[in-house]
Amino acid sequence: MTNSLSTEDSSLNDVFPIMLVGLFSFVFYTSMFYISPLLPSIIVDFGTTYVETSSLMALLFIPQIFFSIFASPLISRFGLKKTATAGMLLILLGTILFAFDTLFIVLQVARFIIGTGVALAFVATMTFVTIYFGAENRGFVSGIIGMTYSLSIVVSFNLFGWINTTANYQTASWAMFLFACGAATIILAKCNIFASAGLPENRTNEKPKLIDGLKNRDMRLIGFMWLAVNMGMGSYLTWVKVFLIDYKGFTPAMADLLASFIMMLGILRPFVGKVSDKLRRRKIFVNISTLGYGISILILPFLNGFALYSVFGIMSIAGIFIAPAVLALPGDVMKEKAQVGYSILNISANIGYLIGPVITAWFFDNYGLFVGLLTIGVFFSLSFLFSVLLKVK
Repeated sequence: MTNSLSTEDSSLNDVFPIMLVGLFSFVFYTSMFYISPLLPSIIVDFGTTYVETSSLMALLFIPQIFFSIFASPLISRFGLKKTATAGMLLILLGTILFAFDTLFIVLQVARFIIGTGVALAFVATMTFVTIYFGAENRGFVSGIIGMTYSLSIVVSFNLFGWINTTANYQTASWAMFLFACGAATIILAKCNIFASAGLPENRTNEKPKLIDGLKNRDMRLIGFMWLAVNMGMGSYLTWVKVFLIDYKGFTPAMADLLASFIMMLGILRPFVGKVSDKLRRRKIFVNISTLGYGISILILPFLNGFALYSVFGIMSIAGIFIAPAVLALPGDVMKEKAQVGYSILNISANIGYLIGPVITAWFFDNYGLFVGLLTIGVFFSLSFLFSVLLKVK
């Protein structure tokens, strides 16, 4: 296996690396989102406020911000294999600690540990994809990762939500740990593939710095756009089930199903990524998604019946386009300094996930669920405005 595969045939015909990347990303994304459908039960069990409960999501993203800043030095010093292994082990530690469910502060510590593991896993995975697959297939493999993101949300709301409804959230937490154990067995057994990818041979003594990306106008706009998208997505995934149950009167099972619709068509994301590779156009896909998200969320509180269900369908369609395009943009914009672009992208995403749910929770607590949900629509609308200002194709 070579360090970098430049042709489409040589990289994509080797299916196993794609499968490993897909499994690894599915594990770390599911470890992030499996608690979303459990939050209403946790609120009842511990008697916490919306803001206090949102800390279980916020504490997941704080370590990801930190490790995104130091992503390149970590990879350079310890290598892909050690970084990936450490990430997987921390995810396992965090999920079993959460499953023991003793005190609320223990749940918070567990989420922080999981967040640290996810940070390492994401750094290793995206670096591997950048090195191994090359520019010709960046959109396609990014689409694979985007698909696992979607599937993790669908599984979280429908499988773990169902376990929570039929049993309790503790049982759902143990199910997550057992799933992570099974996946870790495969990933850690085959983790040598990360070591075999190595680091690019053409590295120079001048290491790219974060400021290099911040000086680039389009990279700054991509960062702001991704920040707003993830403020909206983090808020939506954390609180939409609460809104649907308490404001719209849906059953927990139906609320889980509707909440997951935003990612239901994510299986099509690799196809969209491949199309963006062929067309060499990303911006239009980002515009479509952010506009669809913004309009849908803003009108959601006003609708009922068939119109309400239709909006969830629109969000599902909008969700197809954004991840493959956005995950490929740093490579397009920053070229040989792509790792800096990915650091900015991940910092923006995790700041968005950190502050978005807390802001929405504050509006829930002080102004009610109706106003709180509208703030999510505002976040997505801002992301559309930033995407329009992009000069990239």
